[in-house]
Amino acid sequence: MRSQGSAAELERRRRLAVQRVLEGMKQTDVAAFLGVTPRTVSRWMSAYRAGGDDAIKIKPIPGRPPKLSKRQEQTVCGWLAKSPKAFGYQTDLWTTKRLAEVIEKRFGIRFNSNYTDSLNDVRAIAHLFNTRHDGGSPFLGAPSWMSRSISRSNS
Repeated sequence: MRSQGSAAELERRRRLAVQRVLEGMKQTDVAAFLGVTPRTVSRWMSAYRAGGDDAIKIKPIPGRPPKLSKRQEQTVCGWLAKSPKAFGYQTDLWTTKRLAEVIEKRFGIRFNSNYTDSLNDVRAIAHLFNTRHDGGSPFLGAPSWMSRSISRSNS
């Protein structure tokens, strides 16, 4: 079972364990102090001996990197503040399909609008989908995750 704490906190604990063992403390005492098993401290020490400081560093979080950079996300925020008519659409309603089309046209980055979770890169701007630009009814094409967050924030 993984220990509780942020990745940075867990790295700090590994470094402290290694430091204490190198200072002469027994691994069992270090384990008791940190609230981990002696086997855990032994693994950390083995890793340290084999790979040095790099072996006990924070590991990158696995997963696909975002498709959009932070700057591109900010640009998309600006687009959503405008009417879709400014991008050649006939109505004021933003849809995930339209957003995906504009992103592809402007950045050459393709999103599949049928899989709204692939638009996670722009989740931070979901609140901009809340209402139509003419002040009318809520965005009818909102994906389910967006609808849930909108209804919670409007309660």
